[in-house]
Amino acid sequence: MPTALDRVAPPPSRRPRPLFAWIATLFLTCLLAAPVSAVDPSPCPPEADARLRRCQAEQQERERLRAQIASTEAMVDDPEILLVKVEPEPGEGPLHYRRRVEGQGGVRTLGTGTFLPIRAHYRNPDTGDIYVALARRDFWRYVGEALGFASAEAAQVFRRREELSIREKRGRFLAPSGELDRLRADLRQRTAFTAACCTATSGAEGLPDPGAPPGGALPGLSRPRVWPTPGEAP
Repeated sequence: MPTALDRVAPPPSRRPRPLFAWIATLFLTCLLAAPVSAVDPSPCPPEADARLRRCQAEQQERERLRAQIASTEAMVDDPEILLVKVEPEPGEGPLHYRRRVEGQGGVRTLGTGTFLPIRAHYRNPDTGDIYVALARRDFWRYVGEALGFASAEAAQVFRRREELSIREKRGRFLAPSGELDRLRADLRQRTAFTAACCTATSGAEGLPDPGAPPGGALPGLSRPRVWPTPGEAP
């Protein structure tokens, strides 16, 4: 028997399509967050020009990693941001699914057509699933306009999606050897390479200082949960 999350529909006067199909059709562009491969542990290039190019490339990659780590930490630790899975349409292949999501520019509610902005986009490299980071209140509005704010069905769908979001954050990003651990390990390795190969010539050749990798444990998902009351925004 299908669950309320997997297949629910509003009254026929609205739109006789399951909720997962709306989410699959309407959610937008995908900013991929696949794990970054570790830096090549090769020794310093002996040629000055090659070493300069390598060090400049490492600096750019470290800056990208620091920004990705910071934004991912903020998303994971914020209970007001949900990771909502974008469901493939029936019969849709992986390539078309990915291209469709990447090519979309937003999501609108079904009742009023209100535009709901997406904060970020993440692709799970193990499953191929694409998740969007959406404000918790915005997702409640999306579900409420589709199913009725006062309905028990809307509250059930919202709660299950929020539980799946918490599970994805903990299992994929916060777990040991999870995505944040892999990103930090890559940054540490690249920083070590720069310290060994680039710092000594930074003054003479204009190479950047490697800086220090971010540290400290994440606070975790510790803020109290607030479930929505049917008929009210969460």
